[in-house]
Amino acid sequence: MWKKLLTLVCLLLCVCRSVPSAAAVQEDTETRLLNDLIVLLQREEQIQGDMLRTLDAIGDFDREKNWNSLLTARAILSVAKRHVETRTPPETAITVNDEMILLDAGIDVSFMERAGSVFLADREMLMSLFSSLRYSLVLDVFFLNDWEIAMQHARLCREIVEMQLQYYANLADWTLAKIGHPEASETFNRLLAEHCPLIHARQAASPVSVTENEEASDALLGKMEELILEDNMITGARKDRHNRLIEMMESGDWKSIGGDLQPLSGMPALLLIPPRFEMAEERYYWTENGEILDTQRPDTVPDRLPEYCRVRIDGVSRKEAEAYQQTMEKAGISPVSQKEEDGALFLLYRYDNTSFSVEWQDDTMTFLMVDDPLCFVPIWYLLARNAAD
Repeated sequence: MWKKLLTLVCLLLCVCRSVPSAAAVQEDTETRLLNDLIVLLQREEQIQGDMLRTLDAIGDFDREKNWNSLLTARAILSVAKRHVETRTPPETAITVNDEMILLDAGIDVSFMERAGSVFLADREMLMSLFSSLRYSLVLDVFFLNDWEIAMQHARLCREIVEMQLQYYANLADWTLAKIGHPEASETFNRLLAEHCPLIHARQAASPVSVTENEEASDALLGKMEELILEDNMITGARKDRHNRLIEMMESGDWKSIGGDLQPLSGMPALLLIPPRFEMAEERYYWTENGEILDTQRPDTVPDRLPEYCRVRIDGVSRKEAEAYQQTMEKAGISPVSQKEEDGALFLLYRYDNTSFSVEWQDDTMTFLMVDDPLCFVPIWYLLARNAAD
């Protein structure tokens, strides 16, 4: 009898050792939650940070108003836009069973189910902002009134990004307030400070209640909606301004348009913008020891001007490409060499102590500036500047 009881006790001990306690399961689940959250926050830090770096460069140009700062802003925007576009949604390790365990503990983490779709929505919003900011840097920049409107838009972009970062800082604080696993929380805070300094800097200096946190986050979302509506009004003002500009051009009032030109110093050789330039993809390149540097993010861009620039425009017909070539020839800019091969067109230009090539193939027009990048400008800028002179 005693032998049998001893055997049962031993079996019971084995079972107890093999089945983790409820507290251990809770801690493991909380650790997985925090691991998933740090991945999400790191992705958001990257894309929101890329936008802030772009806005900083635009702000530098607004203060300096010269070609070097404009070229830098365009290059930073190009790198940032390409990086954000390639970011993929975070993958989560937390399971449905984990969510049920946390829910039983009073922690609703259903937001992690939406992490991927939320990230994609944030990325799409930033891509839209990048496109509008690029429009400002390639068209609005030449006229004082247009640029004033563009800077209002840039200010709202910054406020929106700041609110996004604050929202995710609140999310980190909310999660930590719910978690009862001190070691995991400590590790999370260390990783957040190391990999997400922008979000970490916006966390509450002292603990706030869950209710206060939720109310603050709801207020942020409401304010963000107001900013987006305000930005839509600015977009409307930009369209009205362009309509007035077109009216003045049609009436031949170049003197009035010329009076609105924005003074820009150190400008390089100017080229008329090619067809569909608003849809162009610009890429800038820096070299070191004869090798092209890998500049995947704005913070990897050297503190100097790019040496090369490639502009690719899709959807340009052969007729449009030839019309552009003829327009340049009327302006006294003719190719030094021209070649056609298998339906493709290759042109090489030397203009104002610099060189660039133009290639058209399969409805794609590509400019390669192999020396200092030139500046594309709209036709009305050239005409207005001539009238002002």
